[in-house]
Amino acid sequence: MTTARTSRPASWEERLLVLTLGIVLVTVLTYPLIPRLGNAGRIDTAAGRFSVWQVSWVAHALGSDPRHLFDANIFSPHTGTLAYADPGLVAGVLGLPALLATHNPIAAMNSAVAISLLLAFLSMWALVRRLTHSSAAGLVAATSYAFCPVVTAHTDEIRRLMIFGLPLVLFAWDRLIDRPGALSACAVGAAVAVTGLSDGRYGGAAAVLVIVLAVAFARPQARYWLRVAGAGAVAMALLLIAIIPRIRARAATGLVWWPDVRAVRDGSAWPAFSWHALALIGLAGIGALALIRTHEPRERQAIRAYVVIAVLGAIALPSPILLVLVLAVLAGYGARALGADRVVSGVGLLCLTGLVSFSSWPIASVPAVPAAYRLLAALPRGPVAEFPIVAESGAIVDQTMALWRSTYHWQPLVNGAGDVVPVDFTAWARTTSGFPDAASFEALRARHVKYIVIRMGDYSADAQARLFARLAPFEKYLRRVTAADDVWLFETVFSDAVG
Repeated sequence: MTTARTSRPASWEERLLVLTLGIVLVTVLTYPLIPRLGNAGRIDTAAGRFSVWQVSWVAHALGSDPRHLFDANIFSPHTGTLAYADPGLVAGVLGLPALLATHNPIAAMNSAVAISLLLAFLSMWALVRRLTHSSAAGLVAATSYAFCPVVTAHTDEIRRLMIFGLPLVLFAWDRLIDRPGALSACAVGAAVAVTGLSDGRYGGAAAVLVIVLAVAFARPQARYWLRVAGAGAVAMALLLIAIIPRIRARAATGLVWWPDVRAVRDGSAWPAFSWHALALIGLAGIGALALIRTHEPRERQAIRAYVVIAVLGAIALPSPILLVLVLAVLAGYGARALGADRVVSGVGLLCLTGLVSFSSWPIASVPAVPAAYRLLAALPRGPVAEFPIVAESGAIVDQTMALWRSTYHWQPLVNGAGDVVPVDFTAWARTTSGFPDAASFEALRARHVKYIVIRMGDYSADAQARLFARLAPFEKYLRRVTAADDVWLFETVFSDAVG
């Protein structure tokens, strides 16, 4: 990395131009996400629905009751349930303004996506401008990084899109080398923590960055290693925000991995070939050659670190985003090596290949909210069980539909999804497999379920017929609230054991 002492600070005009370009690119390359901010989103996959719920819950809790942020409305009566998956706190913070302004969970999710990509563009531009002293080179790197196929191949998982923290880590590290001191070390630690609170995998990648850079730029002075240790201490102290609730949740209830109810994620970390990737690799190759030939000590140290980081990224350890990060930085150096007269062509090429790679952002129209969920928002607070929970085959069905729909009422759910589940959830869920029957109603009573939601459209015709036939003997325990929109809502009337 090069020193920034001789770099001219960016003017307000330059920053405004870059910000404007970033907004334009985010709007165009995610189209139609922003024009349809509140009425379309990634609700067509389990990961997408889980992301909508997660962003909305964090934003909702921060705006209403921050003390109970981790007591999410899933797996009732358990507490600390936000920690059953990577909590995605930063995404929730980004979605908070939209949720407060619109009370629309889809708008909160989509705004978090757009803001995170814009921040990725701006942070990479700031980093490469600092390293190369070229704003145009920064634009090349920013365009190639923020809209890379590795990221946009996972548009339904918000945490995969929170990539802006890694350039901030590199930026803070370069500042620490340039201006050693406690404040600079704290900035490195804070950048690592923000990255980790955005996504655990990216937090691991940020830790790898710091370790590799610390070795590559190693100095014999004790002060150097104290600053590195200080950065690590700050990062760990801030990350305890998410670590402690996870430990408490595991100690309180015991957690187990259960793929049947976790949010399903895309299988491959690597997307198919794209012209965008080819253009990025070409520019990065030019930049790598330029750094290899340099006589600047900081840049020679940096290229050694980049090689190690790129290799780790190539084997997806801990995340393939590390390879993209290095390629984007090297592409900036490549643009600088090509000269200012060709940089504009490089930016245009990357934008064009980006458009070719993903001509439209995959989103689905959001249907009207069924009456049952709107009514639940106005009813007294009480646990909700949403069916189906167990399929006819005996497998626990995808629960993310219940999570997404709960963003319209925020009643506590006995349903849930995550990376892990309470050890008692599986047995309880299977007890409800015969719903409606005596065993399932007793299980619902034991969890103090106040409302039952039945998504009739999720049942086959035969299953609906059997459900109707079995429901009659248990009508004394139910008060029908609505059966509109193919979603039935009942209020329970449990006075004693079900018999």
